[in-house]
Amino acid sequence: MGLGIIAPNGCGAGIQGGGSNTRGAMLAGFAWTTSECYAFILAQAYQAVGQLEAACELLNTTNAARRATARGFKLPVCVVQVREVTKVVTQMVPGTYTQEQVNAIVQKAVRK
Repeated sequence: MGLGIIAPNGCGAGIQGGGSNTRGAMLAGFAWTTSECYAFILAQAYQAVGQLEAACELLNTTNAARRATARGFKLPVCVVQVREVTKVVTQMVPGTYTQEQVNAIVQKAVRK
């Protein structure tokens, strides 16, 4: 009886082989991960923590990006994305409520 497996996993790979007969059995296997794979994992981590420019720049330096540009693919330009932040400011109008009224409203709101 024989066994053979080639298992590509994400950006790594593994291979196993084995066999058995009336005198016993044997199974051997190994797996590896390329350095290119570690670059992709790092880019995913940068993206997850909001470092989109770093992830983009890292991906643009991989061998896969070089092969893509050789085939005519245009790589994305890594630009910092500026997000517009709106700050809501509430102002207290003095004299609208007394301190006792504010305390009563707070007590009513947090009462169980």
